[in-house]
Amino acid sequence: MLLRLRHKVQDITKPLLNGLFRGVAGRADALLYKTALTRTEEIEIAAASGLRVLPWIAPDVSALPTRTDPASRARLRVEWDTLIPGGVDKFARILYAMIPDNVPLSLLENHPAIAQHAQRAFPTPPRVIASAVGWQTDEPFKLWAAEASERGSVLVGLQHGGGYGMRSMLPISEWFEMKVLDKFISWGWNADGAAVIPAGTPTHFFSGRQHHGRRDAMRLPIMFVGTSDYRYPNHFSSVPFGPHFLQQIMWQADFFRALPEILRAHVRVRLQPEDLGWRNEERLTAACGRLNIDRRNVPFTGLLQASELVIVDNLNTTLFEAMGRGIPTVLFWDRALWETNDEASAQIDMLEAAGIYHSTPQAAARHVSDISAEPQKWWLSQPVRVAVEAFLARYMRREQGWREEWVRILRDEEHVCASSERASR
Repeated sequence: MLLRLRHKVQDITKPLLNGLFRGVAGRADALLYKTALTRTEEIEIAAASGLRVLPWIAPDVSALPTRTDPASRARLRVEWDTLIPGGVDKFARILYAMIPDNVPLSLLENHPAIAQHAQRAFPTPPRVIASAVGWQTDEPFKLWAAEASERGSVLVGLQHGGGYGMRSMLPISEWFEMKVLDKFISWGWNADGAAVIPAGTPTHFFSGRQHHGRRDAMRLPIMFVGTSDYRYPNHFSSVPFGPHFLQQIMWQADFFRALPEILRAHVRVRLQPEDLGWRNEERLTAACGRLNIDRRNVPFTGLLQASELVIVDNLNTTLFEAMGRGIPTVLFWDRALWETNDEASAQIDMLEAAGIYHSTPQAAARHVSDISAEPQKWWLSQPVRVAVEAFLARYMRREQGWREEWVRILRDEEHVCASSERASR
């Protein structure tokens, strides 16, 4: 009921806020869109900039057409057949023949409707356009931003999760952002040869730090947080996917089997909501027996802050949200599947030396058992604190002045002036 009411209020306020912002958009230096920030953080940035950096709310795209037009596809197929080069082998000819049927709707039959929608939904492009998640899946925004780029606007990406700057082989999202955007604002890391600007991390990723006193191990709230990925690979990167993800699930089972049963009974298991066909819960319970599977009745952040100890088996955002809040965190994953670059590997080596990262699920289970009575005492020990602070200083800078820093970056010609570089490419 409350969730429906919240969505109803959002539906009413979206056009009102966009109408308000459209009135002052002409004097804005930068526009924020699908930033992965909270609405409050976006408004605070707008206020800190004197309305020179404005948030823009995603328009409703539910009315856009989503069906293919057989006639358009047939015409394209006829034209495409004349473009297939001679002398190609049978395999290449099959690939060429598939292209007309797989051209995205947004580039063929739906393009006129998307162009009209973009023209109505977005303001006159400012000097800088910044987004976290709009670059890949939001077709009207992509078209509007591309046309703005051709007229000189600078496109800026915003980090919106953990693992950026750490993979040996970049995920498709990070690779795409580094290829097509002029600049990228990170949570603190930088990279050789990439236009990355290190900055502070938005507060909501680490606010509400947890500080509990000692509790009896029998009542200790421990949370295990898993992940998931596609069964059928749609790109290559340094994460387990396809059949390799079965090993990820088996490592989870090995961890719980190695954990003392009396302790296992007090672990909340938070699996990825999108199972993607892996039957993760079914496989785990078949291998380990009864587990306390979380049914997602409480928001994740609330569970995180109520936990005395968090266990993470993947190199994604959760470990940063836990460690950034000061929550004792134990990590384990197969480094052959979660491959990292040299610098990140050195940082993980440091976490391993401090007992935070473990290279096997059995070792992680033993450590959880050892520290479960007093996880805060372990977490606040000197070697652990040094390792955690060094890791977060590199990959998750936590500074209360991050809003002002973002405003300076987005309005500073030296930081984001890259349109001339793009025009020369």
